[in-house]
Amino acid sequence: MEEKRIYIEDDMHHRFELVDKWPQNYLIWNIGYDAIPGYVPFCQLASHQPFVNENTLKAYKTDAYKEIMIATFGSCSLTLEDMKKYLQRCQKNKKLTSWDRKYVPKVEEVVKIVERILEEEESK
Repeated sequence: MEEKRIYIEDDMHHRFELVDKWPQNYLIWNIGYDAIPGYVPFCQLASHQPFVNENTLKAYKTDAYKEIMIATFGSCSLTLEDMKKYLQRCQKNKKLTSWDRKYVPKVEEVVKIVERILEEEESK
């Protein structure tokens, strides 16, 4: 099987393997929602500079890439589990900040989207 790769526009240094399943044990790499339009970028952390393992980058194609990237940025959540923890923290707070009031609905929607993606993959 031929391995498919994609690069960040104007940056031939960061090469992403195209995957057809949501990567497990990876973080959403918050590099901007238009870095690779149409894809959610994923990375694994490294213990040294630049703190991202550039040899294991992955990209997952989805129409909801922009919503996912915006919610990731707004909640500082790089995984589905982090997003759920963010929502739990916000539910416990009596008074949300204006930032959280803006991003809680976005994160709630993205949690549903990612869970739907995972359910569809599991049923295949």
